[in-house]
Amino acid sequence: MPDEVVIKAVTQWYSEKPMKMLLPLFFADGTRLDQLEIDCAQCARVLRAQHQRGMVCMVMADTYRLKGLAACDQCRSFTRFSFLCSGADGVVTVEWKKGESVVRTQVRATWLMRLATWLSRRT
Repeated sequence: MPDEVVIKAVTQWYSEKPMKMLLPLFFADGTRLDQLEIDCAQCARVLRAQHQRGMVCMVMADTYRLKGLAACDQCRSFTRFSFLCSGADGVVTVEWKKGESVVRTQVRATWLMRLATWLSRRT
């Protein structure tokens, strides 16, 4: 990476909040997104919450944009991320651009998480 790009990435890293402070995200029906797993763009290592910094913006009701950087201590690089997340009925849909196409995946809440959500609405 050219020095200017590295300096900009480091500045962005220190100016944004750790993702573990911004998650979990709660959707209107109680569905929640607890964590993100981001693959390092250089070495494909999974970068968890302690290696992620960014911001969360509500785009529309029950749809959020998560954007920021993930740092890899293995290959000492940054990976930029930008996801669009929506949640309903215990399913979180995550979308991101990969080249010219949009990738979409869905993650289901565990039965224990769905039970906890159901119980919290009943009390």
